[in-house]
Amino acid sequence: MCVRLRPRLVAGLVAALACFVAAVPVAEASFAGGNGRIAFERRGAHGEWTLWSLDLSSGREQQLTRVPRVCAGREGTWTDQGASFSASGQQLVYMHEDACDPRRPDGIYVMRSDGTGQRLLLRDRPDKWPVSPALSPGDRWLTFTFESDRAAREVVTTSFRRPDDARRAVRGFPRYDYQHDPSWSATGRLALALGTPRRLSGSHIATVAANGKDLRLVTRSMRDWQPDWSPTASRIVFRREAVGSSRRFTFRGDVFVASARNRGRRRPRRLTFSRDAFTPVWSPDGRYIAYVRAPDLVSPNGSLWIMRATDGQQQRLVARRAVAGRISWQPQPPARRSSLHHAARMW
Repeated sequence: MCVRLRPRLVAGLVAALACFVAAVPVAEASFAGGNGRIAFERRGAHGEWTLWSLDLSSGREQQLTRVPRVCAGREGTWTDQGASFSASGQQLVYMHEDACDPRRPDGIYVMRSDGTGQRLLLRDRPDKWPVSPALSPGDRWLTFTFESDRAAREVVTTSFRRPDDARRAVRGFPRYDYQHDPSWSATGRLALALGTPRRLSGSHIATVAANGKDLRLVTRSMRDWQPDWSPTASRIVFRREAVGSSRRFTFRGDVFVASARNRGRRRPRRLTFSRDAFTPVWSPDGRYIAYVRAPDLVSPNGSLWIMRATDGQQQRLVARRAVAGRISWQPQPPARRSSLHHAARMW
């Protein structure tokens, strides 16, 4: 068992390839609407992590976060990760850490969808830090994972307006005290990955009510991560991994889909067979799934892909230089035409 390296120590992230596949914090929420921009992560020449977005209709990319001059050129000192759009599509929450700018505290931030108006929501604590933020429908709740140097993980929910008052997202199930990858459904239910103290290298996909009760297992393989709901809250897409090693330690995985009411009794449907697929998310119109293909968790040479949600066909490369961290698909008001509808004409 390895401890996930903190982003502020990103200069040593290559060593994280020897850690389990949950090393990159991910969580998401796909809400119904038109298909807007896709937010994703990039890793720069000096190990800095920044957030970008892609307009599918035009192919134009926009940089959402930037490294300040005081940190420019320093190796592995800046990390913006894990962007997740709100149900309105107007806000993004994300995690920030740096080791060079004392004016910018580490913690969870919120910003407008164009990268402006960045402000701190929740600071890191001395003994543990919040990652994988996600907003509930209506922006009432903020859910994230608390991590610590002891490799403990606990998903907690707090008020978006008063984020210091946190409570456990899963209650009354001590067997599953290793929790991560929270994702809100449009109906206000949480999906997350659950592990046990003796099996920290693997997890199930489960759902739980907003009050932390009514836990339901969706899968039982202990190899599943990174769940995301369909906009109708009827299905869950996730990554199932197989670990293989040669001279270079490599994580392998593919995208699967299961019914949210599956309870682990039926086999999920496999959508990819490339064994290099990470962080799948549903499009707001429910027709497509976006995901990252990458040789490993921290490689700057990954790529952003889209495929048909029903069967995994019509796979299409849409952006290069993506990192295998969280991606998020912006929902737009249903009256607006889907940008993916326009982009499909070019396929």
